Amino acid sequence: MPSAATVRTETSPIISIAAPTGRHPAGFTLLELLIVMAIMAVVAGISLAVGGRSLGTDKPEVVAQDIAQHLRRARSRAIADNIDRALYVDVEAKQLRVDGDTPRPLPARLDLDLLTATSERQARNVGSIRFYPDGSSTGGEIAVADATQAFIVRVEWLTGDVEIVRAPPPDRPRR
Repeated sequence: MPSAATVRTETSPIISIAAPTGRHPAGFTLLELLIVMAIMAVVAGISLAVGGRSLGTDKPEVVAQDIAQHLRRARSRAIADNIDRALYVDVEAKQLRVDGDTPRPLPARLDLDLLTATSERQARNVGSIRFYPDGSSTGGEIAVADATQAFIVRVEWLTGDVEIVRAPPPDRPRR
């Protein structure tokens, strides 16, 4: 008869974690993994090349948001560096750039229009919107349009605030 101080324990079966025996060990070889990764890279590259057009990067709204982002960055840099910074726009070449950056091409199929201060015109088709260290700016507008929609990126001269507004699509003659 067991005494009251006896404790019973149960044992669990021993589990073997040894590799299975036979001709086909479990898992993949390094070569098989590299081949699968190469196939995945090719598929990803093709899908980006083909699908890049469907991301809407050439739509006026997306381009207007990109321009607004560049304008806000120019304003932030002017405040942070305590010097004037400008966003330059070439409406003929369809490019923009912030002081010190490389030019950023814009989709060729879109129409661009720049409204800025006379002092900010560098050439007939090139001008800028300048931001000052106190956050103010020269002000202006950059219009982006295609046949179906148009957007205007506005910069307030007093505050330097940037906003995007929808505009009526431009009138175009039918071709």
